[in-house]
Amino acid sequence: MLLAALCIPFLGISGVHAQDPGPTATLDPYQPKVEVVATSIPTPSPPPRYSGDPLVHIVAVGESLMSLAAQSGFLVTDLAQRNDLTQPYLLVAGQKVSLPAPVSEHIRLHRVAAGETITALAAQYGISPYLLRQTNKLACSDCLIVGQLLRIPQSSVTTNLPEPFNSIDVWPPVPRQGDVVVIRVTSSAHLEAIAGAFAGRTLHFVLQEGSYTALTGVGALQDPGIYPMTLRAIAATGATSEVSGRIQIQAGGFGYENLTINQRLVPLLDPQVNADEGEQLQTIESQWTPTQYWDGTFKLPVQGSRIASYYGARRSFNGGILHTYHSGTDLVAPVGTSVYAVAAGRVAAVQDFKVRGTAIIIDHGRGVFTMYCHLSSTRVKVGDAVDAGQLIAYSGNTGRSEGPHLHWELAVGGVTVDGLPWTQQTLP
Repeated sequence: MLLAALCIPFLGISGVHAQDPGPTATLDPYQPKVEVVATSIPTPSPPPRYSGDPLVHIVAVGESLMSLAAQSGFLVTDLAQRNDLTQPYLLVAGQKVSLPAPVSEHIRLHRVAAGETITALAAQYGISPYLLRQTNKLACSDCLIVGQLLRIPQSSVTTNLPEPFNSIDVWPPVPRQGDVVVIRVTSSAHLEAIAGAFAGRTLHFVLQEGSYTALTGVGALQDPGIYPMTLRAIAATGATSEVSGRIQIQAGGFGYENLTINQRLVPLLDPQVNADEGEQLQTIESQWTPTQYWDGTFKLPVQGSRIASYYGARRSFNGGILHTYHSGTDLVAPVGTSVYAVAAGRVAAVQDFKVRGTAIIIDHGRGVFTMYCHLSSTRVKVGDAVDAGQLIAYSGNTGRSEGPHLHWELAVGGVTVDGLPWTQQTLP
């Protein structure tokens, strides 16, 4: 039968250090009372950035009908009418827009900032002030408006984003509940700073192989729909540019679990218990360490174990006392089974949870955390550096658990996500 971890997301820490019964604890008898229909959904490959048809443009973050109109030389109203857009300013990343003419490969866009002049911009881009005025049909040499979008003619341009942005890639372009979202930005010059937000969560960027990359998570209970993304870059010159876009989030297609637990555990179904713990756990897993400790794919924390329950499965406890979802992956593990770190990192917490039991949280850097729950004993302490595959604990049956197993979680940007895809491919 399948094991059942009885955790819910965003639980907190009680502050009590775990007791150590040792790795030789006796295997508890276990007859789980759970009906499981769980599914694991593979992570999709990103679609091509370009459609292959020069008259069909795939919208990216930072693009608008206004910028596409500027690149193709047509009015916004022309494009809106051609595409039957009743709300032409609300494009969604990944959306296809039909163009009357191809987007120009020789026009760069620039959004005017305070204090900029035609003469200074012409010098910056290596063109004449007259050509700049003529291209944008400017009536005078000093009639720029802050926020105005200018067309900058150049011999070789590969983007229609405003300076200093060269490209903005979001993967997957249409994320689902439980996904890790990767935002990668390239710029025409070194940036003094770059920041952003997606679906109300702050994005933290690191410079990585010539691009600025941020990671964030989509929660299993995030409502499907369209969410804003904003990015703000400051160039070495002090010039600031901001772009925005809209990203669609889809449902994850998770399964369902109906669980019945022992009366001694029923008090742990209290929503307030879970909410209080959730606030404390959120504080830990929302911390930001710019250093990346991990390298390569993650490893499963228990060797040779089968998966008993997948991330995201909707759960109902004891006939509906509590409705929630499975926030991690359950692995079959008798009491005393060795538990290993899935990747390199530093130990952020070793504590007792009311629901998750004795647990370890490891900070892998860049907002990535893993958590190991229901342990019988631990072998690390807060602040320890750990390597991938290092022994950190022994499995158990502590907390809100009906039988021995290991509940393992991955959190990115303070959001618990599906960890299994990253045991097959490298987290960017």
